[in-house]
Amino acid sequence: MKWLLTSDTGKDALSKKMGFTTPFKSFADIKSDNPLTQAAVEDAKSGKTPVSWNFTVMPSDNWKNDLGSALLEYAQGTGKWDKVKSAFVDGWAKEYSQAHEDDD
Repeated sequence: MKWLLTSDTGKDALSKKMGFTTPFKSFADIKSDNPLTQAAVEDAKSGKTPVSWNFTVMPSDNWKNDLGSALLEYAQGTGKWDKVKSAFVDGWAKEYSQAHEDDD
């Protein structure tokens, strides 16, 4: 681990080849080529409050997987935005309905 975070080869692998966010002091002089990482770093520096990713009311892993698949297809240009919307909205409604069947 020490090698990965302190050597030039390790730092290059993490920040350039893999495009990871590298929030370590040893990476202060390293800039990632990944535009998403660059945007995340700029956002973090902006002073905005980050979203906590511990959603207690989010539907199941199946819902997240379906949404993730639809987003991936859209990002790759092989899927439509309507599929993303449906995976989110219709998928959430289905999960809600299943979770509250006995409430009626």
